[in-house]
Amino acid sequence: MANITIRRPWKTDEPIKIDNLVGHMATGEGNAHTFVIYGVNGSGEAVPITGTIAGYFLRPDGTTVPIENGTITDGEVSITLPANCYDIQGRFVFSVFASTDSTAVCIYSAVGNVFRTQTDAMVDPGTIMPSIADLIEEIENAVNSIPPDYSALATMVSTNTSDISTLSGRVSANETNIGTLQTGVGTNSANIGTLSNLVTTAKNNLVAAINEAYNHDASADYDTALSPTSENAVQNKVVKAALDDKMNVPVSGGTAGQCLMSDGAGSFVWGTPTEVSVVLGDLALKDRVEATYTPAGTVSAPTISAQSTSIMISRADSEGSVTAGTAASCTFPVLTTTVSNENLTFSWTAGSFTANTPTSVSLPHISTIMSKPTITATASAPTFTGTQATITGT
Repeated sequence: MANITIRRPWKTDEPIKIDNLVGHMATGEGNAHTFVIYGVNGSGEAVPITGTIAGYFLRPDGTTVPIENGTITDGEVSITLPANCYDIQGRFVFSVFASTDSTAVCIYSAVGNVFRTQTDAMVDPGTIMPSIADLIEEIENAVNSIPPDYSALATMVSTNTSDISTLSGRVSANETNIGTLQTGVGTNSANIGTLSNLVTTAKNNLVAAINEAYNHDASADYDTALSPTSENAVQNKVVKAALDDKMNVPVSGGTAGQCLMSDGAGSFVWGTPTEVSVVLGDLALKDRVEATYTPAGTVSAPTISAQSTSIMISRADSEGSVTAGTAASCTFPVLTTTVSNENLTFSWTAGSFTANTPTSVSLPHISTIMSKPTITATASAPTFTGTQATITGT
């Protein structure tokens, strides 16, 4: 049997208008009404409808029946009311939507009524009770038909009681597990930290933050060649190729007396060197080398002797002689020596000379010339007495 088809236009350039359905629908019906909606513009030209179709039937009891059987054929929408749309008596609202990725448009809306065709109280035409006595007899017959043996029921009750006890134990165990899980969640939350401290744009969703960091790393710039100026990361294969080029060292092929030598072009070859020089600082023998130099011994001061002449009268006039004064005084320099490590240092104190005048003369008009005393000095060579210096290293 074919259902009832209701065709309605959707005017694409006008606001939606509610269609007041004149014909009533009846309780107990199912898939009895199919609505066909087609699009037209203001000029009456057909406008194909596209997208995903969904219908919603608001029943009189306030519940909504979603309808997902809508289809589009040749630009026209076809949607059929299922049986649960007819269950409740009263006024209903029926709407159809066409949706795309970001837009949902109501293309049809209608109101109507469902009238009741039956109730929960039914009349059994096969059973007629002509009198009260017959009704009592029927009741007694029903009571007598109940079996007196309730052992099977008792077994079922016992079994159910055991099952309920088992279920209670499982509920208790699950409550314990839930408590443990809550403790674990609290610990993990503390280990994860506060999501608001993330430097990513996404701060309330850990998965979104990880994806953001991954996508950022995937789009980062990586150099494909070594550079003295770039601050970008460099690809692993570029570093390996550079190391392979610099460390092309043959592991075999040498003979006795040969060693690996540079060929001058960045590679190594086996050969016999004509001269080998080793800089101790270049050998990784130890982390460091220290030495202490301690000279031992003393240096004797030289023995110095000096002599000076006394003051002399160089010339006197023809009228008399003079008495010479006291001799001039003289302080000789003193030599000191010190030793610091391998250095021997000499130093002298300052000497002095004082010239005196004669103490008396017997005649006047004497012309005298006073001269500095003549000083002569000799010194012995300093000598070193001690043991050989010691150098200790670590």
